[in-house]
Amino acid sequence: MEQAKVLFDSILRAGPSQSTLLIILTGMKKEGRITEVIRECIKALNVFPDDIRLRALLAGSYLEEGLVSQAETELKIAGSDIDDLSHIFKLQAELFARQERTTEAVKAIKRYLAHKPDDQEAVDLLKKFEPLEEDAGLQAQKTPEEKAEVTEEELFSVLATPTIAELYYNQGYIDEAISTYESYLLKNADDKSAIKRIAELQAIVLKKGEPQIVYEDKKRAGKEKMIAVLEVWLSRIRELKYA
Repeated sequence: MEQAKVLFDSILRAGPSQSTLLIILTGMKKEGRITEVIRECIKALNVFPDDIRLRALLAGSYLEEGLVSQAETELKIAGSDIDDLSHIFKLQAELFARQERTTEAVKAIKRYLAHKPDDQEAVDLLKKFEPLEEDAGLQAQKTPEEKAEVTEEELFSVLATPTIAELYYNQGYIDEAISTYESYLLKNADDKSAIKRIAELQAIVLKKGEPQIVYEDKKRAGKEKMIAVLEVWLSRIRELKYA
């Protein structure tokens, strides 16, 4: 417990990214450091006021401390933000429909209607999609032999995140390695080795004091780095698949 506290505090002092901050504060909340979590969430929301996840964490912390009115205020703001973004599900449904992914289209439009039940256009879309859903489900079924085969995409989803992070690091792309670990930790928040690895990589960046790169150049360089890393990764996937 004490070791985790020291690690969390050291990462907070280093000025973590938005994603890492959420992971650290979530870990602190699990350790019962609610007062500190509330304080850090308030500070973070002054910088990232549109971060719904941080606001939800603050609301949950308030509620755990019995501060019901404060929790209600934060949840009201978060709920309003989610409603404002709900049109994404409608767009997603239209996208899936164009790709003839009917089952996914139905799920997306239902999620949208949970926020905007009076949208008649969305209601009509749902009525259009639902009769096709059953046929789409039958077409999507696989034989036992097909289900037993592991695709490259499945291998990638299981193995890629920490492995790609280290591939980035081994090729000298430390910022990309940090970002990849952050994405991994969003779904694996209890992985202390990954949290420790982020702290190590951040310390390397601070020590090197690398100059900032112009955004467009950084974006272009990032694409080139991703291509190089994926070429290495895909060759390893093929080795695994045919081993």
